[in-house]
Amino acid sequence: MRARRRTPRATAGMVAALLFVPALVILAPAASAAKGGKPSPTTTTTTKVGGGGSPTTPTDLRVTGTTASTVSLAWNPSTDSGGVTRLRYLVVDSRGLSTLVWHPQTTVTMTSLTPGATYSFHVYAEDEQWNRSGNSNTVTATLPLDTTPPSPPVLTVDSVTPSEVWLSWTASTDDIPLNPVGYRLLMDGAPAPNVFWLGSEHAVVRHLAPATTHSFTVEARDVSGNLATSNTVPTTTQASSDTQAPTVPTNLRWVEDRGDCEVVFAWDQSTDNVDPQVAIEYEVYVSGVFRDMAIGSGAIHTYGARGAATTTFTLRAVDRTGNASAVSSPLTLTIYDC
Repeated sequence: MRARRRTPRATAGMVAALLFVPALVILAPAASAAKGGKPSPTTTTTTKVGGGGSPTTPTDLRVTGTTASTVSLAWNPSTDSGGVTRLRYLVVDSRGLSTLVWHPQTTVTMTSLTPGATYSFHVYAEDEQWNRSGNSNTVTATLPLDTTPPSPPVLTVDSVTPSEVWLSWTASTDDIPLNPVGYRLLMDGAPAPNVFWLGSEHAVVRHLAPATTHSFTVEARDVSGNLATSNTVPTTTQASSDTQAPTVPTNLRWVEDRGDCEVVFAWDQSTDNVDPQVAIEYEVYVSGVFRDMAIGSGAIHTYGARGAATTTFTLRAVDRTGNASAVSSPLTLTIYDC
């Protein structure tokens, strides 16, 4: 009786050996040889992890336009063996700042540059696996000077008292985005005296004589020094026969510290022979320098210097005609937490 042959079972080692086939290199099976002929050659395909090599270097970087604060650039596109789905360009300027541009766009406008300055630029490409091309050629651009003034503000008189003119104006805009514009208030063609700024486009001119006429304008100036002037507004202060000053504010006292250099102090309000208490202004002096103004109030928040600082505060009261009281007794505080 012939013994039956048994097929051996696969062992664990054999399974492991079968599983660990070298990756990435795939051998296509050879075609069957024709009877009496030579076998067909074996085809080998290799795939690189990361989708291919580095992108090609962008070429022909060029300046296509300039303004006083911008440079426009263009270049020829890169290619990548892994495709260009996530290909990106980085435009580097001479300040070391990089600007990201996504393929297929091959143009960019660099903004917020300084008028009259010279900048250089180059560009390189990166794919989604961070493979990087070489740098393109470098181009240089010198920006023209800024000679365009901001738009002229439009000045308006908001209110008039016997001793004050309250003014506001429209905000000026500049041809260079984000370019700050500063303002100067003129009275009768000269810088206005006794100006208290309520904001960048609001101010009050104080301590004028009653029943006097003055002409007001405001100048807008950009960082390049270009100047625009508003309309001129002639204004006459109200007449008044009041010559008596308010009483001196008294009992100047500390109320609380609020941290971050802020303290609260208060006083007993003044009285006037003509004006009600709500119309009396209080000039706040910090170490002898006029710093703030409160109207019709018996308390104010103010700030001290950086670091723990001993600061002296004084007040004086001013009525609508501009009559000013004597200065109050001082209040000396040490301001912490700043």
